[in-house]
Amino acid sequence: MSVQADVADRPAVRRMVDAVVRELGPIDLLVNNAGEIGEVTFHELTPEHWDRMIAVNLTGAFNVIWAVKDGMASRKFGRIVNVSSIAALAVRPNLLPYAAAKAGLISLTKSCCEPFARYNIRINAVAPGLIATDMAAELPPAFLEQLRSTTPLGRLGEPEEIANVVAFLLSEDSSYVTGATLVTSGGRLLVP
Repeated sequence: MSVQADVADRPAVRRMVDAVVRELGPIDLLVNNAGEIGEVTFHELTPEHWDRMIAVNLTGAFNVIWAVKDGMASRKFGRIVNVSSIAALAVRPNLLPYAAAKAGLISLTKSCCEPFARYNIRINAVAPGLIATDMAAELPPAFLEQLRSTTPLGRLGEPEEIANVVAFLLSEDSSYVTGATLVTSGGRLLVP
């Protein structure tokens, strides 16, 4: 089923989660993959742009986690994967609020690890590099080509490649992994 919600809007998230639970039952697996990116220079950055990037990329994940965590804790089972970005781990010019939000998402993942573990809830993050998505298609072509050419594997990642990493983290194949961030960037993180 599809349920649309702005993850930055707590009441909308609650309605989304309630609709899913009514239709499909308790939520045991959660992937926070909502994201928004906006390239602006340091001098062009406005408080409104900052607020939106933090709201969608960090607070949105918090909102969804907090909407499902009590149910997971009561059932003593849950798996959460937060999709961050390599922008959280390396300086990316003109992505200051996006990078800060994605770094915060990694910190949120680590900070939730210990309290969630006692309820058999594992929480991890994935930090993708450049992936062939609608978001990447919105980047300026010259910037996109520069990123592609400086990625050691020489290409964009495919959505299925990130989905495979997420599926691993949701599965029992990763039963001893929690609080981790798996970098999936084609080697891009290693390049300044």
